[in-house]
Amino acid sequence: MKLKLLGMQILTSAFIAFGNSGYGQNQTNHHYCGFSNDKLEHSAITNIAPSANELRRSKADEILTFPVVFHIIHENGLENITDDQCIEQVKQLNEDFQAYNDGFNDIINEFSSVKANVGLQFSLAKKDPQGNSTSGIVRHYVKGGSTQYNGEEDDMINSYGWPNDKYLNIYVVRQADYGNPGSPVGYGSGWASPVTGTTCSFWAIGRTRTASPTHPGLVTHELGHYYNLPHTFPTPGTCGDGDGIADTPPTDAASQSPLGRCDLTYAPCGTLTNAQNFMDYSECQVMFTEGQKSVIRQACANIYGSINSQENLITTGVIGEAVSAQFWSDLITLPKNNPVIFTDISETENEEITNYSWEFEGGSPSTHIGKTPPPITYQSNGKYNVKLTVTTASGETDFELKEDYIEITDDLVIRDGDFTVSQGTFWDPGFDGDYGVRTNQTMTLHPENSASKITMVFEDFNMEGGNCTNDYLTIFNGPTTNSPVIGTYCGTNSPGTIASTHSSGALTFKFSSNVEARYPGWKARFASINESLPPIPAFEISSTSICEGESIQINDKSLGQIDQWIWEFPEGSPASFTGATPPEISYAKEGIYDIHLTVSNENGSEKISLENAVQVGISASLPFAESFENNFPPANWKIVNPDNSITWEQRIGVGNNSSSCLIINNSDYNATGQKDDLIMESLDFSEHSEISMTFDVAYTKYNNNSPDQLAVLVSTNCGETWTNVYQKTHTELETVAIPTNSSNAWIPSQADHWRVEEINLSQFSGESDVMIKFENTTGFGTRIWLDNIKIKINDIVLGDRGQSNNIKIYPNPINNKQFNVDAPQSGNYALYSINGHIIEQGSLTKGKNILNTKVSSGIYIFESKINNQTTREKIIIL
Repeated sequence: MKLKLLGMQILTSAFIAFGNSGYGQNQTNHHYCGFSNDKLEHSAITNIAPSANELRRSKADEILTFPVVFHIIHENGLENITDDQCIEQVKQLNEDFQAYNDGFNDIINEFSSVKANVGLQFSLAKKDPQGNSTSGIVRHYVKGGSTQYNGEEDDMINSYGWPNDKYLNIYVVRQADYGNPGSPVGYGSGWASPVTGTTCSFWAIGRTRTASPTHPGLVTHELGHYYNLPHTFPTPGTCGDGDGIADTPPTDAASQSPLGRCDLTYAPCGTLTNAQNFMDYSECQVMFTEGQKSVIRQACANIYGSINSQENLITTGVIGEAVSAQFWSDLITLPKNNPVIFTDISETENEEITNYSWEFEGGSPSTHIGKTPPPITYQSNGKYNVKLTVTTASGETDFELKEDYIEITDDLVIRDGDFTVSQGTFWDPGFDGDYGVRTNQTMTLHPENSASKITMVFEDFNMEGGNCTNDYLTIFNGPTTNSPVIGTYCGTNSPGTIASTHSSGALTFKFSSNVEARYPGWKARFASINESLPPIPAFEISSTSICEGESIQINDKSLGQIDQWIWEFPEGSPASFTGATPPEISYAKEGIYDIHLTVSNENGSEKISLENAVQVGISASLPFAESFENNFPPANWKIVNPDNSITWEQRIGVGNNSSSCLIINNSDYNATGQKDDLIMESLDFSEHSEISMTFDVAYTKYNNNSPDQLAVLVSTNCGETWTNVYQKTHTELETVAIPTNSSNAWIPSQADHWRVEEINLSQFSGESDVMIKFENTTGFGTRIWLDNIKIKINDIVLGDRGQSNNIKIYPNPINNKQFNVDAPQSGNYALYSINGHIIEQGSLTKGKNILNTKVSSGIYIFESKINNQTTREKIIIL
């Protein structure tokens, strides 16, 4: 990955990555913070101290309160931490800034006279910027690598932040600086920074669950920067005047030692270093000094006065609320039929809460009256709301509603805990992204009943290599880490198929990663297998849409003890096969074909049939539109990624009048000139003469020497040859010009950031099998954003209403798959999928038509043609 440096900003941005000798790595060469370690920092901080003494004599003992909001930016990985971890972090901040943490009374004698109670109080906000109730913990699901932050993605971070003059924003991401060696784990930034607040890796938050035990003071350290404190060692390698604060002695470096990482004897500049200071890098941070307290409170008065004002504390709900309903749960993402423990943490001003009313959508039980509900279980996959309403003795009432708070899923990300499962997919901590660093998790999977045992098949496995002392996965044959070890795996040494033979039927997995690098991790399928029953058939195919004469590859994914496989490929060659690994299957003629698999053992057989599995020579009808709102890649689209690395991704939360789009990050390639293709499904141009394509693009170049290129090519012979119909390099492609060296942080956030490109495709009219591909060639530049691909015929676009012919469709949305169409005259109709496929078609008679459809629930386009006038209308079938 290429490092792009931002311009220096004094006292605005800092990051930190503490070492952890427990991970078995030599970390003496890591640079743990990039907070302007030069003379610029020193010249700026020397101006802090002169006015601090006056402030110390004013309102230094008044408690100043800051409303806090956590923004958890996640991709369903382990970074989606639970509420209690954030709540624990707030408790820790109050301990540190009010001098009652566990180590405050153990400060060595040399600094006991200057240890300070800063007098800051942190409270989760109870009202959002619109005045609605909030827990102060907000989750932002993103997709496309944006759960990482390296100090440049300011637009991304700010898009989630709440007003800086009302809230202290704490952003939680998967990994700061992408997990590179010596990676920072937090950025603390002051008022002048593009991002105000602090951004930290998830494992640096709090002291419970995913929190690393070696980072207890990280957020406190970063907030020190937020309040204008520099490091105690502003210019590494020299003593000078230190940090400009009188009671923090000069030092030439952080007070770290190889053993214990806390050197209480370090005195490189003639006086003892304050190794226990929060603005050091040691692992024994427990104090601020009186001088640092003065700087912090000066910042509170001169910079952050509006945040801690009485008026703002009322506005954000921190004070003035007679009662505040609050709760958290021990789990938020889990498989079905496992218990979730909910805990009430509601607060009142002066009186007792007398009534608690819980509502658990989709849960069992679904309601509860009382402070402590029983464990709640969920039987079906999905996302569910949870609501708590509390009432005081005087009748004051408040409620907290957390929408989509509990997610029940078959996709399991490794995390601490025991879970009972039937079948699903097992992922590393990063889910379908990189797993990050500094992670230690142990998970046990138990079968759904005593007659079954867990079987796991690893399909993808790519971790840091070596001798498995850095990153590794250890698998135990049983319910604990004391069970027999099946093996320890790292690199590309996949565990393959693992089956429990323990009497419990359980498998236990222990994962550990150090601080050095990031890797894709693993993906595995699992099931509770009852050995007295037949096996479970499953398979996947390499492509669902091919040209006539092409082939597909079939991969068996069945689970259990299998003695025989019988495959059936109607109209394929071969048409049948017996064995675990069938050859490539070719299809000679156009059509839509099924695939069948039967697996058997001594206990019997099971058959699975995939209907309409393969489309051969079938092209989508025009008009056509794709806005990337649903699964990516869309059905029958292909991604060609030769280096199996950076490629086209979906980005949720960004788009041009849409909620998602595509992105390809040219900054993260390993070399220039690498290409990645996005190939659309085949389109039928045979019945049209005037055809054009439009798409939305957004791009800002890195500099003139980073020639990223976007091209569009068309094939009419199933990809054998391609015709270039569009090509633009970085300077031509650019839609917005922004300053060099910050462009890779840019996100298109308004309409004028996008440009609509139009290409005439009429030269391909009459062709029945047209393939279109978007080709990215990296110039080591920045991100290309792509959205809203549309194919127009005679200037009519799917989604346009066309001409009015006074037709009426009702009801809409449609229940029971039956609806009415009132037509002024006879005509024809067609029902299109949202991507332009004709699903059904027929005729209309004058007057009322009662139509029945067999399509599944979803959004469709109903097209009617009456008297040479065409009308299209979006309909929803429930």
